[in-house]
Amino acid sequence: GAQAAPAAPARAGLPALRRPAGGGAAGPAGAGDSAHTTVKPEVIYMAGTLYLVPTPIGNLGDISRRIADTLGEVDFIAAEDTRVTLKLLNHLGLKKPMLSYYRHNTGAGGEAVLSRLLAGESCALVTDAGTPAVSDPGEELVALCAQRGVDVVAIPGPRALATALAVSRPPTRPFPLAGLLAMTHKHPPPP
Repeated sequence: GAQAAPAAPARAGLPALRRPAGGGAAGPAGAGDSAHTTVKPEVIYMAGTLYLVPTPIGNLGDISRRIADTLGEVDFIAAEDTRVTLKLLNHLGLKKPMLSYYRHNTGAGGEAVLSRLLAGESCALVTDAGTPAVSDPGEELVALCAQRGVDVVAIPGPRALATALAVSRPPTRPFPLAGLLAMTHKHPPPP
């Protein structure tokens, strides 16, 4: 009987999957192999992961080790403004490929990010300052990833709002947050 070819090595820590000849279901390397089947391996990569990476508001010294490590380990960065993110990367001594993802290109930018994630790459989504996807166009990318089965991981980080609230004089309970103010007058404030 024919022997199955070994599975291709995993790329960037992602497990390599193989589809058996004859259109069978994909499974871990070796799945579907038998002495009666000739397997011509086709490597299929699992979707990558989108990391929501918060950035400091004002002081680059507020960045955590986990944020720095995440930015250093992803394959690419989707940035609200690549010029601002480049300053952050320079501060950390990192070089990473970047693409723009901001309010006015969520359609094309989201598809560009998604296609790379579906190809198995990992991406850090960053804003100029603060947490992506909180009153931010990143929420559209998160929804797109959810629709396509791409994992999304939120990295904790500096929280200017919580810091300011902690030192404020008024009582901090209750503290409702209905979102951030709209940048334009197109959207009325919530009731």
